[in-house]
Amino acid sequence: MENILKKIYMGALLPLLVGSIIFFYWFYERNWFAEDFNIYIYAMFTIAGFIVCAIITLILCAVFVLKNRTEWKKIIVPILIIGFTLPVIHLYETTVKTFSQKAFVRIINDTDKEVGRFWSDDFQMWGDTKRSDDYVISFYPVYKYDWHKTRGNSYNIPHTTNEVFVDLITDRDSMVTYTLPKIEKGECKTIRLSELTKARKVNTNLTTYGREILLQTK
Repeated sequence: MENILKKIYMGALLPLLVGSIIFFYWFYERNWFAEDFNIYIYAMFTIAGFIVCAIITLILCAVFVLKNRTEWKKIIVPILIIGFTLPVIHLYETTVKTFSQKAFVRIINDTDKEVGRFWSDDFQMWGDTKRSDDYVISFYPVYKYDWHKTRGNSYNIPHTTNEVFVDLITDRDSMVTYTLPKIEKGECKTIRLSELTKARKVNTNLTTYGREILLQTK
């Protein structure tokens, strides 16, 4: 009977442990390295495994109780674990859906300039993750839809994405502003500032701050 009990606990715990490891690995990669780990494939197999394990575990619980009616309390914990796994799956799913609307960008500052800030016309980012000259910023890209070009019931509505900028401080205490490449919802991207600053032109549409020189890439 102890052997059956071990299988019951293993069947109840294994999907929760595997699913949690996959989720937190995805969460870590996305937040700290802006890497797009494809969690959907792993999640599909993990949920399928949970269903199979839950069915087998419940059958084993029934067998255990039939053979050991006085020790039914021993299967309460694994049954609670199976029930607890369901809201955890929902929590993970909600988090993934929320993050699919955000962009994660890793910015490596391999220039001799200091990063001032990351910003857009719609927001200013304060919560970036910084590791020396390695930044990871996350934000919700803002879309502007061209409703006049919508055809029939098509969901593919043409849109433009509001630009995101980075301010670099030069050795002369002036501010140079560059435009980051186009970033869409759910996208993960790595940008090196040395590559960003190679090609540039004066942007006359931006506001000048005192001695700031505002430039953007082509």
